[in-house]
Amino acid sequence: MMNNKTAYPLRRIVLIWILGIISICFLLAFGPAEAFLPKAEVQSSNEKESADSESELTDGAARHTENRKESKEEKEAESDTKAGASAFQIILICGAYTLMLAVALIFTGGISWEAACYVTVFYIAAALPMLRGPVFALSIMIDHAAFLLWVLCMPRLRKEIGRVRAYEYFLILFNAFLIVSGYCLIRYYGGVENLDFVTYIRPAVYAAGFLLTAHILYLIRLFRRNRYSTSRMLIAGAFFFTFSCVLNRQDVYFAAGLVLLLAYLIYYLVKDEPGMLSFMDRTVDDSPAQYRKRLRAAAFLAIIPAVYFGMLSIARYRTFQASNFDLGIFAQMYEYMARTGMPLTTAERGFLLSHMYVHFSPVFYLFLPIYMIFRNVESLLIIQAVMVFAGVVPLFLICRHYKLKPVMTFLVSCIYLLLPAIGQPLLFDFHENKFIPFFVLWFLWFYLEKKNGWALLFLLLSLMIKEDTAIFLMFFALYRIVGKKEYRRGGILLAISAVYFAGVMMFIGSHGEGLVEGHYSMYYLEGESGLFALAKNILLEPGRFLGQVFDRENLGYIFCTLGVLLFVPLFCRDKRRLILLIPYVAFCLMTSYPSQHNVGYQYTYGPAVLMLLLFIMNLSEMEKSTQYIVCLTAVCACLLMSYAYRGEYSYRYFTEWYEDRELYAKEESFLQEIPADASVTADGLITPHLSHVYELYEYDNDELKETDYYLLRKGAKYGKFKRKYEKMGYKLEKTVGDIRVYTLQ
Repeated sequence: MMNNKTAYPLRRIVLIWILGIISICFLLAFGPAEAFLPKAEVQSSNEKESADSESELTDGAARHTENRKESKEEKEAESDTKAGASAFQIILICGAYTLMLAVALIFTGGISWEAACYVTVFYIAAALPMLRGPVFALSIMIDHAAFLLWVLCMPRLRKEIGRVRAYEYFLILFNAFLIVSGYCLIRYYGGVENLDFVTYIRPAVYAAGFLLTAHILYLIRLFRRNRYSTSRMLIAGAFFFTFSCVLNRQDVYFAAGLVLLLAYLIYYLVKDEPGMLSFMDRTVDDSPAQYRKRLRAAAFLAIIPAVYFGMLSIARYRTFQASNFDLGIFAQMYEYMARTGMPLTTAERGFLLSHMYVHFSPVFYLFLPIYMIFRNVESLLIIQAVMVFAGVVPLFLICRHYKLKPVMTFLVSCIYLLLPAIGQPLLFDFHENKFIPFFVLWFLWFYLEKKNGWALLFLLLSLMIKEDTAIFLMFFALYRIVGKKEYRRGGILLAISAVYFAGVMMFIGSHGEGLVEGHYSMYYLEGESGLFALAKNILLEPGRFLGQVFDRENLGYIFCTLGVLLFVPLFCRDKRRLILLIPYVAFCLMTSYPSQHNVGYQYTYGPAVLMLLLFIMNLSEMEKSTQYIVCLTAVCACLLMSYAYRGEYSYRYFTEWYEDRELYAKEESFLQEIPADASVTADGLITPHLSHVYELYEYDNDELKETDYYLLRKGAKYGKFKRKYEKMGYKLEKTVGDIRVYTLQ
């Protein structure tokens, strides 16, 4: 019996058939070959040779040059199609198209208007490869015929065809286009910036890939029997396409534009159909068991970035790309701590000095037992990677405190693991700031849950990280006082943090070098200093402040921090929450010190923690469908922006180590043989490998120290030393790999 949902009057089928035949005949008979073939393939052989010799190809395109050089016979056969298609070709493809519609009528008693249009689009697309030869086009038609016969012969799928909505066919074709285009961008590298990219794409193969992909997507839709599956597949296809674009062009601003497009697409697909993403938690209740299950999944998932960034940082160290600031100074400091119990270093300021006089960070002692067991620099890099991503556990618990659904808490955890401000700073050596997420997030959760004993413990541990941490906690306390009227608890927290900060700064000022104000020098007149002068000049000239905050370099940083969170932290129902963003502006945006508004440095950790807290609070007040849109888009945005920042560059650490591992091992072995009691001046990229040396200095071209060894890199510029080393009594003793060894005679 004919299905009412698929039965249409015969005149509609005839109209579709007529329109399809006319379209196919027009394309085949009057469409010139040049419209469908790359220009490079219709040139003469002499023109090709000259064009190839003059063009500048990318590395990826060069790998496919041979694929374009086909035999002369094949090119001559293709050139015969310039005038159009033969009558045999027209009859062949039109006959196959007619047969397909007839099969649809026989097996279903009718076919929906949308399905018939879908078949027509396929055969119009299949007409194009006819210009490449009838055999290729016939193979496409046979494949398509087998697909349709299979679908139409299965009652289950035959019924589902009538339920496919009109716009779903468009989404399937658009998704197929995105997937095939993304594949081409990956396969033929350089397509985003090099127009020659199109000359390496064979239109026939492209058409075949498009049809095959559309077949698969359509078949998935029919088997799933879910009207949301098409939109879900389109989101996946769109992300694949945008990621392939970022692979070709690693630019933060370009990635930000792609994120905006992707965000709009997800919003458009989900806004009218909130049930599209309901599969994520339709079987999940809010029971503690479900939260525990998602927490275990998030903790297990955190192992992946911890291992990845840990191994990357080790590869960076072993390839002599880690610097004295900030790995060399801490590597030597831990050696002093292991030997004497004191956090001493000579590599930080050029003389023997306790690091506590520069930054007060007793937290380093927590990890000294681990270092005593694994006595190497690599252990420090692994410790910090584990600590950073272990912060996902308290973050998950904070999400639960704000009553986010189990799946939503898992998505927010994924955002944390993928956030550029969390992972990327791990590739810049070692620093105490990288312990901020773990300890501060645990403190925030204990504070929110009113577990005062544990909160006090983690408050002390957080303050022990660095004096800056006290400022972040002071602003959190200020928000709790102003926004939540917690005068007692918030006041105690504010008082403890303020007193601790003042005491530490007095200690550093009396024993060390005091507060560094050079990072805000642009706000001071000559001879001025202090917070009062800073505030006065900003109030009198706010344009100077805004000009720095919205500087071009800062915009890229904003995209990598606020942008990947879709600027959700800014949209607060309670405007008093914006107090939590003050450290972000003060520490990262208003400073003239470039490292503080660079997502690849450790200064971003403190503001990022408060920003994530604000993100969770604002997210919890949104509608469920909006939460899905925000979290799904933010996960995609974090992936895109993390790779756009320096994804390919980071991977080179692995390849460089693998290719020259014997050379690096030879250099490392030599450096470990240098006596611990010798005095050494070394290049900043060599000092991290000399942590065992008691008297170690980083090379300073302005101040030449008299030490037993000068270890310099081949090819680097050391103007003053090169001019004076013989007069100073030094002689080039030997060269080990890329290290030049000068000894005092």
